[in-house]
Amino acid sequence: MFKSLVAAMLVAVGFLGWNGSGSVVPPLKLNRQKLIVEYAAEANQATLVLDAESEEAVGEVEIRNPQGAAIFELSAQKGQRLALSEILIKTPDSSPADLFKNYPEGVYDILAQTVDGTPVQGKAVLSHELLAKPVVIYPIHGATRVPPHLTARWIPDPAASKYRLILEQDENDGLKVNLPAGSNSFRVPDGVLAPGTETTLEVVAVGLNGNCTLVEIIFTTQ
Repeated sequence: MFKSLVAAMLVAVGFLGWNGSGSVVPPLKLNRQKLIVEYAAEANQATLVLDAESEEAVGEVEIRNPQGAAIFELSAQKGQRLALSEILIKTPDSSPADLFKNYPEGVYDILAQTVDGTPVQGKAVLSHELLAKPVVIYPIHGATRVPPHLTARWIPDPAASKYRLILEQDENDGLKVNLPAGSNSFRVPDGVLAPGTETTLEVVAVGLNGNCTLVEIIFTTQ
């Protein structure tokens, strides 16, 4: 679970927002809060991703599941200062069945405090619904002598809200693009891919709930 990702943690306290006089301080709201599943279909591996952003730097963070149990707690070690404007957490890869068992569907509370003690709150909804894996028509996995200026093609899923394509060569991100719903192809511009190089193409289908299902194609350019 999320707790396993942090080597040293202290229980976050004071999220009710009481100030020194005993009155309640109105909480600030997070600018962004997102909780999604990223699913690599062929490997049958899934990870949970929490992404949140605060206008004010926060020094303590706690995430609670729909049952109210804390699944992630983080604050600075004694004598240190923790100031985060963005919170990005990923669980280790696991099977979807194990992930869904550990993280049930529903509303997750994000509770934090700014470095000066002001409470910050947010909520993120987790859905277990996943799209089917994208069906890539071209290039095929293991292909060789693929033109560097190729046009990638796949069968569009009417349930996808958008697509994301990622091209990598030599472990470097060569290109990342977002495409609208209904897209079924993308022509790689000249000069993006080097010739004679093993290349990885990820086609990611994004659902209306934000969950991502991806398929990875490895080929070699001509």
